[in-house]
Amino acid sequence: MLRCIPRIPSSEDYEALWMNDLRTQVRDVARRRRTVPSRLVDIGVAAVLAVVVTTVVIHDPPRAPDVTIVNDTPYDLTINVSDGGGQRWMGFAIVNAQSQFIVRAPIDQGDVWVFNYGAGGEYRVDRTALREAGWLLHVPASVAQRLAAAGLVPIPQRT
Repeated sequence: MLRCIPRIPSSEDYEALWMNDLRTQVRDVARRRRTVPSRLVDIGVAAVLAVVVTTVVIHDPPRAPDVTIVNDTPYDLTINVSDGGGQRWMGFAIVNAQSQFIVRAPIDQGDVWVFNYGAGGEYRVDRTALREAGWLLHVPASVAQRLAAAGLVPIPQRT
């Protein structure tokens, strides 16, 4: 029959035998302690790295020249714009009645720009037509007719 003989620690294991958990933890904490300035340096380096990566990865979308919108209707208009697909709309301009508004460096919508006038309807405009018109967009007269048919009351004349 085999007997288990208890293991007697060698002289190499002597220090490990007499170390308790508290002494081990204190030694580890003391070794890992960091000063406030070194943490600030780490945070600063991480912030600079984040800014550099962001500027490399994210690009500004292509821009078109300024677009002037002429609103001869008696309605204040909120105009949205989309590309030819009409899937994603973005705010383009708010134009007062009987006035014009310049949209500075709008995001280029591609070959076809679709303008949405709410209840006034949607109108497609080719980019080449906009360019040939000097980036001047007249609100179609049918927008006012559709808004009136929808029951909207025109804005009183401003003095």
